[in-house]
Amino acid sequence: MDKVITERWLRSELRKWYGRKNVINRLIMYVYGKLTLKLTPGDLQKVYTEVKEVLSRHGQELKTRKDRKINALIMKKQLQYGTPQPAERELNAIYPTPIGNDQSGDIQHVNTVPQFHPRVVNLSKIDLSPKEEELLSLGFKYALPPLDRENASINVIADLTVKIGVHHGLLEECANFIRNNEIPQCPTGKMSIIKSLQGKCRKNDVLITKADKGPTIVLMDHSTYSEKIATILTGSGAVTCPQFDLKGLNRKVREAINGSN
Repeated sequence: MDKVITERWLRSELRKWYGRKNVINRLIMYVYGKLTLKLTPGDLQKVYTEVKEVLSRHGQELKTRKDRKINALIMKKQLQYGTPQPAERELNAIYPTPIGNDQSGDIQHVNTVPQFHPRVVNLSKIDLSPKEEELLSLGFKYALPPLDRENASINVIADLTVKIGVHHGLLEECANFIRNNEIPQCPTGKMSIIKSLQGKCRKNDVLITKADKGPTIVLMDHSTYSEKIATILTGSGAVTCPQFDLKGLNRKVREAINGSN
């Protein structure tokens, strides 16, 4: 029973913080869009640096409070039951327990480092090299640096011109920012890692997907993935519709979008 209650509590905490994270991300994108229209690139960089320092301090304070809360709960349970309960031992594996009392009678807490889920979970039969696993751990949001800095700069400026117009003041500011700041180029070694990973996935019919919750990357056989998806769809009452033409629908939607410009 304790284990079930603990698991539900942890899931509730995860859902709450995940929802807050999504709301904050949307607010950040909105504020960033407003700031880019009002500030110069230099002023924007100063604001970004100041905000980053404040976030770092706030994150450290939040982590400290969470660790103290977890330690206090564990210590309370141990004092109540004498020995750790089953669910307690699972938490102890993640958060080390407090150690004894000092001379004043206060409980001494250890600075704990929570153990999070791995960034990459390999459920397939392929063997990943350390460099391939390191690349996958960067997540789906990671963007590779361009192979050619000059062509990348030209493409970015051309896209901005099409989107916001030639005479917009923001275009000139962005162009100056691109000219005056170094853009890292993608090293040749990283491209060979990507090609190696792509070859392994094609040869063994393995796909790379995202976990249901969190930023974890999952590698699994395509057949296993299809079976799990089929089970989910069947369990929800979905049925096959042979007359449905997905490619035809996509083509019509794209034609409608292109025709509206």
